[in-house]
Amino acid sequence: MNAITQYIVNSSKLEVTLIKITDATPDTFVMEIESRVTNTGPVSSTISPMTVDLVGPGGAFGKLDLPVIKTNSAGTDVNIPAQLIKITDKAAFKAFVTAILRDESLLLQLKNGKGTVKAMMGMSAQIDYNKDCPLKGMHGPKTTISKTEVAGGGFKNTLKLVNPSPLELDLGTIKQEVRNKDGSVIALQQGKAYLLRGETSFLMEGTVVGKAAGEDAVIVATGVEEDNWHNETITAFQESVVLPKELVNVTVVVERTVTCVGPRWEWYPLAVRDPAFFNALISSTSSHAAYLQQVDLPRNFYIHRGEAIRLVNERIRQGAHDEGTINCVALFSQQESFEGRPETALTHINGLLTIVSAVGGPHSPRLSPQTRRHIYLSDLAACISLDSKPLIEPALDLSDLETIFGRPSAATGSYTKTFGNRLYNFTGSSLSDLAGTVLWGLRNVSERLEGIHEGTEMLDTPRATDIQFTDRVEALERLVHPLWYVEDPQNPQHPIFRTFGWACLIYIYTILRELPKELGINILLANRIKLALEACPELNVLLATFQDLLLWQMFLCGRVADSRDRPFFAQQATKILIVRKTESSDEIVAASKEFLWPERLVEIFEDESEESGLSYSSDEVMKNGYA
Repeated sequence: MNAITQYIVNSSKLEVTLIKITDATPDTFVMEIESRVTNTGPVSSTISPMTVDLVGPGGAFGKLDLPVIKTNSAGTDVNIPAQLIKITDKAAFKAFVTAILRDESLLLQLKNGKGTVKAMMGMSAQIDYNKDCPLKGMHGPKTTISKTEVAGGGFKNTLKLVNPSPLELDLGTIKQEVRNKDGSVIALQQGKAYLLRGETSFLMEGTVVGKAAGEDAVIVATGVEEDNWHNETITAFQESVVLPKELVNVTVVVERTVTCVGPRWEWYPLAVRDPAFFNALISSTSSHAAYLQQVDLPRNFYIHRGEAIRLVNERIRQGAHDEGTINCVALFSQQESFEGRPETALTHINGLLTIVSAVGGPHSPRLSPQTRRHIYLSDLAACISLDSKPLIEPALDLSDLETIFGRPSAATGSYTKTFGNRLYNFTGSSLSDLAGTVLWGLRNVSERLEGIHEGTEMLDTPRATDIQFTDRVEALERLVHPLWYVEDPQNPQHPIFRTFGWACLIYIYTILRELPKELGINILLANRIKLALEACPELNVLLATFQDLLLWQMFLCGRVADSRDRPFFAQQATKILIVRKTESSDEIVAASKEFLWPERLVEIFEDESEESGLSYSSDEVMKNGYA
């Protein structure tokens, strides 16, 4: 009897239609199975409950409790209710999950079951239960990006996956990298993912960190947000995709920006090695993009910033002062300074200096060149917000400006000397020569930036220790500082120097550093210029004597100022334009650039409105320009 029954059991087929794996922890999961047993012979029988080994391509990885199975000649459904499975061999389980994700087919075996079969008339037999369950794998699974929305400092990808297997996986919050074919990272994204049978769509939110080489890319899973075994197995998820044009285009914007400190492609790898710095950097990037798009800060800004704050607080309690923590606090300080919040900027810059001093100061060999530049940038931004001196001595040698800015052209040399003489004749101040030097730096660094965007200049240099574009901008910002900072409150410099210095900072941050013009630091600087000019008893004399300089300042401020301050800048610009009898919009635009580039010839075209017999007053043009 036992032999006959064993033969029938061995000959039966178990067809699995669903395996659902959910509720992952570091060493367990919940499994639910739907299947059908056929080919059990003409006689109905009952198979007792039993426990079997779950065996995949890498061996046994857990045990499964089978329920009572009642067979009949037509076949019977066997539904195994959800039960907790303890992983007995993680390597074997990883091999099983990898096969599920990657392979076209795989074999799941139920082994070493011991049970009893009862047939009619009370006959029974002992059996060994070993059953092969051939399964289709997910074979990828095949993935496409069905929709991309670029907004709010990042993007949202809708992924569509096709799963031909009977397996369903709850992946939790999956983290992925979008990579070029050469392995370089284009973007980071994450979202909740549950792989159903057939077709599944889910939403991923992400941030661009690199440039797409083309539309062909690979999505690679790097882990999950939750603490479970998916972090060891999910890396098997790697699938080629075609990037939509929206995602390709937004990566080009990121690649072109000059705001990163030091060689840009060294910056993200440095951040990736430290979770606090990484989260702070992604939140900062998200904020930057939101400003550029003029939208509200996205949810991922708060998620990443909150995680960075949590990690930094933990480290501070432990007395940590590693490079990742330093960069993270530097980003916090910049955020407050750029937003024009001096109180919180002071808190963060003091914290930054405390941590930096613990490693031997900013010149410590323990700090990379990128981190050192990051500290300087944070210090300079804080001193603007706080109206103070920089707290850290620079590493740059400001006595050798030709090496930093490049030799001035004949036109630049002549113009800067004339500008310095004009200032000295009006003020008698020794700051006049410095102002001329600043103008040299403005012109030369601006020309380098134009070359970068035209492809004739390189933004990145081979070594981090070389002079970078950001070093040239830093040197210029340091030269500007004595123009606006009042060393002796009893003997302040002439307002023409202070307003020129503040306007240079607006230019540096919006043009040379390519930061969003809506940042609070620009609003704060424009307001300082307004207050200084309002308090100047000889304002009209300044407007008449330095028309080119003041018109440049009024246009810079008009673009970034608070809406309540803009009428003031429009009024002062209008006074100059009326005196110069400048009315057409093309002439006004040319006049606004005259201070920086007087030798550049700008063609003035007749305005279409003039051709039709209409004309605009300078008042109207200014009003429209600031709308």
